Amino acid sequence: MVPANYPYLTPAGKQTAYKVRYSHPQAASYAEHLRATQPHLVVTGGLEPYLNFVSVTPKNATKSMALRRIAAALRIPLDYTVAFGDSDNDADLLETAGFAVQIGTHPHLTPHADWQLAEQAELNGYLRRLIEQLHART
Repeated sequence: MVPANYPYLTPAGKQTAYKVRYSHPQAASYAEHLRATQPHLVVTGGLEPYLNFVSVTPKNATKSMALRRIAAALRIPLDYTVAFGDSDNDADLLETAGFAVQIGTHPHLTPHADWQLAEQAELNGYLRRLIEQLHART
């Protein structure tokens, strides 16, 4: 796999890698191999529209876990959280949040989203309307 201007892991010494990214024309087949042989890892990418890109993280180092920890630290129920996502690595985050917004049309996110914005340019207007709705309730 081609390092995208990042140093190889071996010179990192004893540091722990929490996320590894690969960019390669054969990334999709590599992602399928990892999914089949490494069930303890979360493998994202290797799917349309990111066929040449793969990210690998341990199961406990996901965006979903981060949302859970932040919500717990702030004592906010997950039902009161909102998440935004645009690629398959956001599926677990959207599934965990109380309200999930998909940005774009990635087919792997659609089942996890409560709302969909066609493109990121719509996000500003959406957030303004959401704030207005919340103010109207209080």
